Amino acid sequence: MADERGLEWPLRISQEQRDGVLVVTLAGRVGCVAAERLRQALNEAIVQGDRRLVVDFSLVDYVSSAGLEALEEAATLCADSHGTLVLCGVSAPVRLVLDVAGALSRFPIEPSRDHAVARAAVGNSGATPRPSCSRAYNEKLD
Repeated sequence: MADERGLEWPLRISQEQRDGVLVVTLAGRVGCVAAERLRQALNEAIVQGDRRLVVDFSLVDYVSSAGLEALEEAATLCADSHGTLVLCGVSAPVRLVLDVAGALSRFPIEPSRDHAVARAAVGNSGATPRPSCSRAYNEKLD
């Protein structure tokens, strides 16, 4: 059942390539069961050679700790492969979960898909991953 913004309980995962970056769009909620599907989708993409990923949370209103673990695992795999994982479209409820879990500073976060794709396309250049949120995005949310 969808609300007026189009958010749904079951998680839908879609993927598209943009400028050499795999954009993974999520719609719904990233609960415990859905987190495993997300983990599989991200890990499979990385194993198949996609090391520059954007995960679009525009249509997500909830993420569980299992969902955060799936993201952390994928970010580590990307970094180990000299790639990067960037989040975008992070809603206030998802941002709050990231913040409370202490994960907000561990992911590059951009306000839009275009910005995230541009950031991911540049890549990580092999540096130790210590991603931080876009300053403009943090200022916008404060």
